[in-house]
Amino acid sequence: MPNWTRLLASLTIILAAFGTAQGHFAEECLPVQVVSKAVREELEFITMDLSIPVIEGMADSALQERLNRQLEDRIMAFAAELASEAQLAAKEVERQYQAYTHFEVFGNQSTLSVAVTFYQYTGGAHGLSFIESINLDLASGRLLTLADLLPDENRREMLLKAIREQIAAAPENYFPDSLNLTTLPDEEDFYIEGDQLVVYYGLYEIAPYATGIPAFKIPLSLLD
Repeated sequence: MPNWTRLLASLTIILAAFGTAQGHFAEECLPVQVVSKAVREELEFITMDLSIPVIEGMADSALQERLNRQLEDRIMAFAAELASEAQLAAKEVERQYQAYTHFEVFGNQSTLSVAVTFYQYTGGAHGLSFIESINLDLASGRLLTLADLLPDENRREMLLKAIREQIAAAPENYFPDSLNLTTLPDEEDFYIEGDQLVVYYGLYEIAPYATGIPAFKIPLSLLD
């Protein structure tokens, strides 16, 4: 096992610290809780500051453990891959890589959404960020996709129309061809915030870097 892999594994144990999660939907309204486990380290070639979501209070403890393992494995794999790249790059040029994650918790009485933001800096003018979400139906224990919320073409077109209207309201923030957007984000690229559906696109996908990660909030009632 490479040294950096062993180091990351030990960091999870040694440097773990718990805190409360952040979100825009009051956490006391959620039937479960999400806390943060922190992993922080500064090495010769990379700085890591990872906030890992830990779900607590689910009735199905096996599902809870599986989701927590999935979330932690994904974040640690992100850090390990970047650490490996940094170690290789250090042989060519002195450059401090950065790996950061943080997350926000959203949802309502029937759905839990955890949106993890990944940030990496490998040199150049700026770093890159992307978001990965899980959306859990608390009653069934199923992970939801956009297809579950938009089971027919009519609903998908309604969502696209709402997105295009928001783009048209601030066209300077988007690429010109985004006004005629015809594709929704990937099936997992959304979260539920109370009675709102929030969908997001990747950096550079429909807008320049300065816009950030484009996100669009649409009332769930619009899609009924």
